[in-house]
Amino acid sequence: NFIRDLKGVIDNTQDITQAVYLATQTKVLLYDMLTVSANQVPTTSAGDSLLHECKLCSELSSVLEPAIAALDGSVATALKRAREEVNKQLSGSKLQELQANFETMSAPVDQFKVSLK
Repeated sequence: NFIRDLKGVIDNTQDITQAVYLATQTKVLLYDMLTVSANQVPTTSAGDSLLHECKLCSELSSVLEPAIAALDGSVATALKRAREEVNKQLSGSKLQELQANFETMSAPVDQFKVSLK
């Protein structure tokens, strides 16, 4: 069955969705942490300077932003989105509509096969 096989492919590629989500969220969390001013130029609870500027925070955040954008535009993200769309189309009313269309389209072929016998 075509739809069952397609759902099998969707199920077997679930790791793509999970990996893209994990990579994206990890980079976003790291970027958010590095860009917080309290981490870039820390102070005491009284607001006094600790005479420290986090160079790693500014350097790493400047390369993380394009890395996040690159991941968002990557093939992996496109596969994740395609997988989600196919999964959406193969459930609920969309699946019933697709099955009805297949039956309608295959009816003339079935009639032709019967006439050949």
